[in-house]
Amino acid sequence: MKKKFLFVFLLAALIPAAMYAKDNVDYELLAKQGTEAEIRQAFKENRNLSTQVFGTSRETFLMLALKNDRDIDIISLCLEKESNPSAKTKEGKTPLMYAAQYSSDQNVIDLVSKYGIVLKRSRDARVLQKDKSGMDSFAYARMNPEYSVYQKLTEYTEDPQGLYVPEPPAQETADVPTTEAAQNSEQTASVSADSNSNEQNASNAKQAEIQQYASAFLLDYAENEDKPAEQPPANKTEYIENPNAADKNGVTLLMRAAKAGNDWDVNLLLKNGADVNLRDKDGWTALMYAVRYQNNLNILNMLIENAAYIRVRNKFNATPLLMAADYSQNPEIISVLLKNRSVSEDEVFRAFIFAITGNSSSDHIREAKIKLFLDMGIPLNRLWKGQTPLMYAAQYGKSTLVLKQLIDAGANPALQDENGNTAFEYAKANKNLAHDDIYWSLNGAN
Repeated sequence: MKKKFLFVFLLAALIPAAMYAKDNVDYELLAKQGTEAEIRQAFKENRNLSTQVFGTSRETFLMLALKNDRDIDIISLCLEKESNPSAKTKEGKTPLMYAAQYSSDQNVIDLVSKYGIVLKRSRDARVLQKDKSGMDSFAYARMNPEYSVYQKLTEYTEDPQGLYVPEPPAQETADVPTTEAAQNSEQTASVSADSNSNEQNASNAKQAEIQQYASAFLLDYAENEDKPAEQPPANKTEYIENPNAADKNGVTLLMRAAKAGNDWDVNLLLKNGADVNLRDKDGWTALMYAVRYQNNLNILNMLIENAAYIRVRNKFNATPLLMAADYSQNPEIISVLLKNRSVSEDEVFRAFIFAITGNSSSDHIREAKIKLFLDMGIPLNRLWKGQTPLMYAAQYGKSTLVLKQLIDAGANPALQDENGNTAFEYAKANKNLAHDDIYWSLNGAN
């Protein structure tokens, strides 16, 4: 009896661990109720968790955590692990919109609204950004019963729809005034009507003056918030005293802006003379940050137009092309980086292997990335570290679609590695592959 009880006890204790097991993690449940330690471990075991998307709306893990009103420590952890504060769902909804709608902590609003932001105007733009339905963060905050969240947003910029004040709870019906009191009230109202009208006009004029002042103040950043900053002429670039300012790790303002996907900041810093080719302590450039953490083609083009080096390596021997092939979910970025490149270059072939083996993209995005290399005439039966591209696809793929794509393009399933293994041997060891006709076609080639 004691042994049976001990077995049941141990089984129950293992359930939470099994729920978050590496091979079968319920990330939506983890985002909802996982501890900080469990979430940290999940990020450690799944390097793509920061960019992975879930459900038909394509929500990120950060969005799932915000939707479940997780505390600021959990949200900080997600951002620390490179979750993108500028990501968008299929409907164009951003993490800040999720925070505005679901969070009960205005400190979470403050964190998400400013994370990765260099200039105040960029925070304003993030707050005022609209999804595909035309709703901004203010609109979502109006749906939140915690009014302090809406108030927090108003500290950054004005609500375009006007200040929102929730209706007070219904009050008990007031006592009906006596006839005499009602008559006195009517007389008072009649006597003061004209004076009230004049006072109202004066008040409206004063209010307009205040609103104009507030609008001017909120349009620009001021170190001293006791007085509004002077507005530069419309055709004059805002001045940044030190556009190459960097932190202790050598990460510059431009790198931070590129990493966060802030087009406006990147453009402004470049106009102020920011050096696009500065490196941090690990050898990363702004271009590397842009392609590793963002899918923003506009930022990539701005950096390249300002002479950013494309053929550059960091201390880990990674290049912009390799990073994009592995992580980017925008094939157009890879297309830009492949311009004037040759299939005979080792870096290009290695990037092709990364596009095949990377698991940060959905199947259709991965196929689009691979097609870019196929259209260049990449050699499909070349060995890279002892394996063909088809072997890599069989070993690391989660779908047989890439296998079919490579075979249709001319990959030979019968080729062997130095140990005599074909692509089918690699496929048999891969538990993620469906045993469909494509899978079995690898065996038929032997």
